[in-house]
Amino acid sequence: MQNIEQVFKNGIEEHLDSILNVLGYTKRDEWKGFVKYTSENNYLTFSFDWNRSYEFYCSLGFITDSEIEFPINAVLTKLGKIYLKSELEFGTELPARILNWIIDLEKDFRHFNLAEINFKSRIIEELVRDLTIETEDYNRNLQFNKLKNDIDKAWEENEYELFIEKIEKSLSDFPKSYAKKLSIAKKRVE
Repeated sequence: MQNIEQVFKNGIEEHLDSILNVLGYTKRDEWKGFVKYTSENNYLTFSFDWNRSYEFYCSLGFITDSEIEFPINAVLTKLGKIYLKSELEFGTELPARILNWIIDLEKDFRHFNLAEINFKSRIIEELVRDLTIETEDYNRNLQFNKLKNDIDKAWEENEYELFIEKIEKSLSDFPKSYAKKLSIAKKRVE
């Protein structure tokens, strides 16, 4: 019986290697849990986390223009693939899931010519924009949560002047209960 990592690599070899070659990709690197194909414009990496979580994924990246790699599902979605949410059947073995994933990729690679995508392609610009927005939202949430924690800590420790200083600039971002607390804090400082 093959180990799961071999199922992953053999599946890529059997189902994807020939279509990737036709599309202009060449296998460049291979080591345990990893296979990389490159084309003139981009590269595809196939990874299998054989040592920990048994996750498997594919990413599209660019050799010269960026160190960003995009999950293949995000790229295919931008190209027009519609994903139907399907529940994983109980008892589905990992080797079968890996092969089904690879066969789905084979169909997608036949339909969408990924080799033509470069870093200046419209869909990559959209993905970069989406990633930038997502990162900015994430950072904004981190900053808000830190501010909220600081404000809550100041309130709990009866540091009303600090509470007032921190909340006054951003009161509109908080629930109405904070306006009541601000009113109480101002009375206690007086």
